[in-house]
Parts: sequence; structure tokens; C-alpha cells
Amino acid sequence: MERQTVQQVVDYLKTHPDIAKKALDFFKAHPDDVKGALSQVAKERGWDLSNIDTNALKAEIGKLS
Repeated sequence: MERQTVQQVVDYLKTHPDIAKKALDFFKAHPDDVKGALSQVAKERGWDLSNIDTNALKAEIGKLS
């Protein structure tokens, strides 16, 4: 599995607005589970989010809305 950086995840979401909307909707409903918001796309893309900076990811996802 490929380790993802926050910027790589954000770049992907910016280029896939339908997936970004789903992730944002989940994140809004579950703000403490940012990895959960990306679990489906991570699984499909083969991403390893285990060591990603969740605070930075929360901040960046919040900017997408």
C-alpha cells in the first residue's frame, strides 16, 4: 500500500469533486473520524493512511467545504 501525504489526498479530492463531496458529508457528520471519511477511497486507491497527520488532514478537508 502506498503511503499518502495530506497534500496528495487533498489534490486527489480537488480533482474528484464527487468523492470529495461524499468525504465532506461524512466528515461533517463524524468530525473526529477523518480517516473514516476517506476509508472507501483509500481502500479503492490502495492508500495507507495509518501514519497520515490527521490534524493537518482535518484542517485541509475543512477548507474544501
